[in-house]
Amino acid sequence: MCTVKNQNQIMVCDVSRDNVTQLVSGQLGTTVTFETIHGEGTLVSCLEPSCTSKFQQLVSEALDWTEERWPASPAG
Repeated sequence: MCTVKNQNQIMVCDVSRDNVTQLVSGQLGTTVTFETIHGEGTLVSCLEPSCTSKFQQLVSEALDWTEERWPASPAG
């Protein structure tokens, strides 16, 4: 489960963290930061407003990739 904080920040869970880190940092480099928040996950922040749309696209792709490999278990 991930929580969007605002258009430039998202809190990602441990399952998604590696995928998001790899894809986002690979494409945006030092314009993003990663901060581990104990008990919550990793806060991923885009520091460059001009990269916001690319940041959102990459995060979405990474989360989709994670979901394909770690689908949520059905309720019940």
